[in-house]
Amino acid sequence: MKRVILLLFISIFMGYANELKFCSDIIKQNHDRKSLVQEKTMCRVKLSEIYPTQAIVGEIAVDCKVEKLEKILKKDYKGNEKEFKKDYLCKKKTFLPIVIGFKSRMYITDHHHLSSAILNSKKIKTKELNAFILYDYSHNNDNWDKISESKFWFLMNEEKLVYLKDNGKKIGYEDLPACLSRLKNDSFRTLSRWVRESGCYTKDKAEDRNDNICKDGEFPLNPNQAKSSYYAEFKYADILRDEFSSKMNNNNKKDETKSLVKIYPKSIEYLKNDYECSDCKEIKGVDKGNYCKKFN
Repeated sequence: MKRVILLLFISIFMGYANELKFCSDIIKQNHDRKSLVQEKTMCRVKLSEIYPTQAIVGEIAVDCKVEKLEKILKKDYKGNEKEFKKDYLCKKKTFLPIVIGFKSRMYITDHHHLSSAILNSKKIKTKELNAFILYDYSHNNDNWDKISESKFWFLMNEEKLVYLKDNGKKIGYEDLPACLSRLKNDSFRTLSRWVRESGCYTKDKAEDRNDNICKDGEFPLNPNQAKSSYYAEFKYADILRDEFSSKMNNNNKKDETKSLVKIYPKSIEYLKNDYECSDCKEIKGVDKGNYCKKFN
């Protein structure tokens, strides 16, 4: 009996030992020692503690992602969130890239839709995700002075790690929301996601990914993947906005959905004809009223 208890204790201890530390704890430990956090440091982050680097998401796209994740959690993992995040989200390369910035805040540069979906889900209780440190811009390394807010945003702009537009209109960094729950809706960001799922364009290149991310000790992905040369989804959202904004009714989510369903096939044809997206193919055969199933 004692041996069983001992083995159980060891297994529990090893489970906790293998779990990633919180990013906030790692940041504090390093900064207390006047040391920047090393790039590629892996950690986990509470979604309530992160700052976005964009002002908008496609709310319907987020709703679809919530539905998809909850179904996978229930069907494939029997509601076991720990295994769901360790297995499914790991395989999907969903580590959040984090830049440590002004006042040591944590800014994510990708996966705003995934983070919003986890935050909005009523069935996924643990509101945190695995992450990695892309850069630590919190201090000047030479004299350990705290970085100014203007210098931080200058560096973010230089590295193309922030997207300063709201529904196609330019904004300043001061207009960015302070938390994920305050991200605004952009209908055309949802439409851009739908046409990407239809093969009209790619978000990034396959060679930028590391297929061994779920193996122990392997870094999750190429850090360059987190840089915003991959803002293709915003680029196509603006292209489609310029062409179809007059056909969009977004008085409420129901009207917005109906408009998007109508515009979607026209978007495919438009991109084929004017942007030579030869691989575009409208997804058919699914009830268009159930918009989430179509793009899962």
